Amino acid sequence: MKRLAAIALLGALLAACGYKAVDVKHIAPTNYRDQIALMLAHALPDPVGIRDATVGDPMRIGEGPYYVCLRYRMRGSQPKEQAAFFFNGQVNQLVDATPELCGKAAYKPYPELEKLCQGTKCV
Repeated sequence: MKRLAAIALLGALLAACGYKAVDVKHIAPTNYRDQIALMLAHALPDPVGIRDATVGDPMRIGEGPYYVCLRYRMRGSQPKEQAAFFFNGQVNQLVDATPELCGKAAYKPYPELEKLCQGTKCV
């Protein structure tokens, strides 16, 4: 009987040690510039006309998910500021930026975005 109790206790301990709750929402993106460019290449109707593109470094609000701010303008239009949110290190959503999100972003040139191709057309 003691042996059975010991085996049950050992099983319970192993099960408790083996289970770890991992919050995969908060993994920092590593290749965020490429991921954002790929998302915009598919999301924009004509990504060839992107100009004046800039991007910030990954940031987060408190313990929330990572996001990256970006600015660009399409040929003949006003500048657009957006935030790309990441889930498990992968770009998941692109939303219009607010001053609270991107007001303090330090932007750097983002030439990869200006070189997007659609079909055989490239800038």
